[in-house]
Amino acid sequence: MFTPPPTPSVRVYSSSHTRGTKRSWCGRRTVFERQLLLLVTIFVAIIVILIIVMAVKSGTPQKSHQEPAVSGRPTNCLSQDCVLTAARMLEAMNQSVDPCDDFYDYACGRWSIKNVMPSNEASYGVLSKVRRDVVLKVKGKCRSRRGIIIIIWKLL
Repeated sequence: MFTPPPTPSVRVYSSSHTRGTKRSWCGRRTVFERQLLLLVTIFVAIIVILIIVMAVKSGTPQKSHQEPAVSGRPTNCLSQDCVLTAARMLEAMNQSVDPCDDFYDYACGRWSIKNVMPSNEASYGVLSKVRRDVVLKVKGKCRSRRGIIIIIWKLL
């Protein structure tokens, strides 16, 4: 006997049939959407944790990095650079003037006497003097070929 081949059947579901099988919200999402949702949740959690840490850290007073001296008095710098700088400051001061009467003359009175303003400059101060001294030193070093190599080496 001959049996006919089975005919393909098409099933048509109505909307009432799909309402009976409810899938969860997460179940209706693709794998990629679920992975993205997990990634966004992790980022939001990290941001919330960082905000909390920053709020706690900014609310606490920070300790000073400078330790107080053992005797309660501030420590003095006695390095060669500190001593030379203090000596230059004392040379520039005019201690015969009362600082309450004329503070500028007290602090800078002797500097302006010892350092006469060059005629080619409109203003002259400590920075101008330092700049001029550096230029003179560099010019002196550049006169020799060895000096140029040393300057370039130090700049690198």
